[in-house]
Amino acid sequence: MLQKINEEYTKVYFGLQNLFLKNVAAGRELNDNPGARNHLLHGSARRLSRIQRALENIFELFPPSTGRPLKRDKLNVEINLHAYVINMAGLFDNWAWAFVLRHNQ
Repeated sequence: MLQKINEEYTKVYFGLQNLFLKNVAAGRELNDNPGARNHLLHGSARRLSRIQRALENIFELFPPSTGRPLKRDKLNVEINLHAYVINMAGLFDNWAWAFVLRHNQ
């Protein structure tokens, strides 16, 4: 079970990196649409890197092999979970705005 979780973490981590690169490439193609470009390059690209970092922090602070409750000084997991969720919501918002701005020029 732990091995499967670690394998999936690795897939997701590198999948986020790949998505970041695709997002930046798509944003760079939109020279004629500064609004959509901004949402992709400065909105969703930034959020993807924050999501990746939050995920990394969560697994570092609270590895799946942990068998006991976390000590109080390790409760930064909560902060990183919050960052993950908020940036996921914002990511879809940025993509939606980029789509609307691109198609309603």
